[in-house]
Amino acid sequence: MVDGRNHLQAGVLGASGLIGQGIYRVLAKAGGAVSIGRTAAMQRQCDIDEPLQAGTFSSLDTLVYAAGLRDEDMLTGGENAARKAADTALRRAEHVFECALQAGCKKLVYISSAHVYGALQGTITEDTALAPQSLYAETHTAVEMLAASKAVEAGGRCLILRPNAVYGMTFDPARFARWNLIPFSFPLAAIRHSQLEVRAPHAGRNFVSSMDIGVYVKAWLENKTAPQVQFLNPLGADTLTIGAFAAKCAKVAEQLTGTKVALKYGNSAAPAFLYASKYEKVTLTETIDDFLPVYARFCLEADVPPKC
Repeated sequence: MVDGRNHLQAGVLGASGLIGQGIYRVLAKAGGAVSIGRTAAMQRQCDIDEPLQAGTFSSLDTLVYAAGLRDEDMLTGGENAARKAADTALRRAEHVFECALQAGCKKLVYISSAHVYGALQGTITEDTALAPQSLYAETHTAVEMLAASKAVEAGGRCLILRPNAVYGMTFDPARFARWNLIPFSFPLAAIRHSQLEVRAPHAGRNFVSSMDIGVYVKAWLENKTAPQVQFLNPLGADTLTIGAFAAKCAKVAEQLTGTKVALKYGNSAAPAFLYASKYEKVTLTETIDDFLPVYARFCLEADVPPKC
């Protein structure tokens, strides 16, 4: 049980996605999770573009909103389409939060992004001022504030998670649309093309697994002394430059295929980056070295994505 009382405590909206599936697996193992989403595999089906049914969030103590905005939603169709996507994301989130709270949920968890801090440079903690530099980041910032205000108005609690570079095998290959993210695109290119072009090798990233994001959610649900609204940087085990990550990908690909991977590094400089948190650490379950060999073999054997 997630909070020691009974089952069906936490509903994970977007449980078929990369992060949502990781959170769902962790909470389900603890005995208290319900998967919610569009696909037939979900325990409760709903389409957040439509009015939600009264029973969608019934018997739930917590709603985890992991079906939010993706940066890809902002990159196609021009500025007007991007603005429309942002407006739709805000409208969806407001509807979901209101319905969940009205149904009796006492806790909201929103999966945001490290990009709300702006440039990923220097030391960044939860006390770092927000400086979103894209419509994607601005929209995440707005939904964060919406989740927090709705939860407080209802007398509930709210957790906002701001992961940096998320990886994991918690995705449906047939539906996954985020192959362009560095944790997925670099190993894929190393395996299939035996080359990697690294334009910003000195830029830093903190790599966190989707399952470990679930560990952070579980820890917050079990913490009875957490603040009413908590903004949290869920740190993964590995902070690496993009160049160092590329070298890891190349090494794993070479071991698997026996073919040398050509690494081409750009010359762009980048300030040092440390993603940090003022909160107590959780016990993490996965490192990038655990993930890469498994994902690299998947890239070698799987038929997806069809083009890369």
